[in-house]
Amino acid sequence: SALAFNSQGLGFSLNWVGPGTCDASGLGRNFVSRQLLTAQGWDEAKRIIAQKHAAGHNYQLLDFAHRRISNFEVAHDKVSEKVI
Repeated sequence: SALAFNSQGLGFSLNWVGPGTCDASGLGRNFVSRQLLTAQGWDEAKRIIAQKHAAGHNYQLLDFAHRRISNFEVAHDKVSEKVI
């Protein structure tokens, strides 16, 4: 688990979720997290989260400027978003 935020007012926390297999053609969660810190807005952050992952992960995306939160479950090339 971790919490991070950037100068654009975006923040995220994350939790590991492991699928049964690993796909070496996907990104590791730490690479995705680093990219999230560079996101200029909500839509860009969602595109970053939606990239193919090597395994599974859970992200809680926070937009402090527009007061919104979404929870994302990601496994390989599948993404599920729940607006909170």
